[in-house]
Amino acid sequence: MLNRLMEMNTSNSLLFVLGLRLRGRLIAVAALMWALSMPASALDCETPSAYQEFVETNYPMEIAFDVFRNDKLVGEHVTRFRNEGSGLSVESRMALTIKLLFITAYEFEYQSNAYWCGGGLKALDVTTDRNGETTRVKAIADDASLIVSSSDGEFLAPAEILTTDHWNPSVLDKRQVLNTITGRINAVSIQQCQQGTPSIERAAPGA
Repeated sequence: MLNRLMEMNTSNSLLFVLGLRLRGRLIAVAALMWALSMPASALDCETPSAYQEFVETNYPMEIAFDVFRNDKLVGEHVTRFRNEGSGLSVESRMALTIKLLFITAYEFEYQSNAYWCGGGLKALDVTTDRNGETTRVKAIADDASLIVSSSDGEFLAPAEILTTDHWNPSVLDKRQVLNTITGRINAVSIQQCQQGTPSIERAAPGA
């Protein structure tokens, strides 16, 4: 299990800080069935995913987090893994609702389907709904780059770039990530949190 707790600061983006508490729960394999809305050609791996063994060793087939804001439970973040051929399929879903005086002030839903081959991302399809406003980000590997498309247009990203997911330990050594909500590349600085601080105790008691 990935035990390192970290703080991430991003430039050129709004950072919404949430406390996450891991819920250990394992669901039946039958409940994990889901399909990527991507061309079949995107799911062909020339090189097996380097992350399959890591996931099998360190994670259950589902990891789930409670999402807290000001010590109040406002939603959940769930990531599911599935070996598909020689690649790794990763589905992430986040849903949160913030209420003020029993009135819903903010709703957020996030759905990400990704397919990993070798040591990198092969294909990505993300849909985000914020208060009814829907955006979509897609990416597909092409030779030595990653073609990223969103409402802002299309551009080429480095093939080795990682996404803003919460399961991949390789991101700890990165200085840039692909923001799967905006479809833009963000500069990041990741630091290990100090144990015993209030933020760590709230997010992971006893860590």
